[in-house]
Amino acid sequence: MTAILIVAVLCIWGAALFAAGYFVTFWIKKKWIRVVIGVAVTTALFTLPVRDELKGQEEFEALCKAGGVYQISPKAVGKKFDLIHSSTEFRRLTGYTRPIEESTITYTDVTTGETVASAKAYLAKGGWLVRHGWLKNSGGGDGALWGRPQCFPPASAQEQARLRDITNKVMN
Repeated sequence: MTAILIVAVLCIWGAALFAAGYFVTFWIKKKWIRVVIGVAVTTALFTLPVRDELKGQEEFEALCKAGGVYQISPKAVGKKFDLIHSSTEFRRLTGYTRPIEESTITYTDVTTGETVASAKAYLAKGGWLVRHGWLKNSGGGDGALWGRPQCFPPASAQEQARLRDITNKVMN
């Protein structure tokens, strides 16, 4: 049923864009030029609603790559600590193509109270079509259609090993 609805919406959207392409080009006398321009206009308008998803995916991956790296205090190198894990509430970041939320994860030394390591976690929300209820992501929520909807450190085994090297135990 969902597939039928999606196909119907795409057909209606395509027909509306075809009419818009025809309206933009009806004054052109040569038919082949009108067809080429009409196809270009229709294709550009047809892909417009998902462009924010594609650009937003690139922005989100860049954030994840930078945020998935633990920032370890220079004082912590070569030592072991009992750490307390904490994280902030997710807050919305501005200036991105699609909504992205960020949380800061910190590891604090139990004895001194100093921050020993920190990193960022991110949640990606969907683009224009998802925010306006036209589509849902594969999980049925408001997350991104393309790319991963979240990233939490450690982003790699090396990052996990870097944190493990300074940790005796972690408490919540």
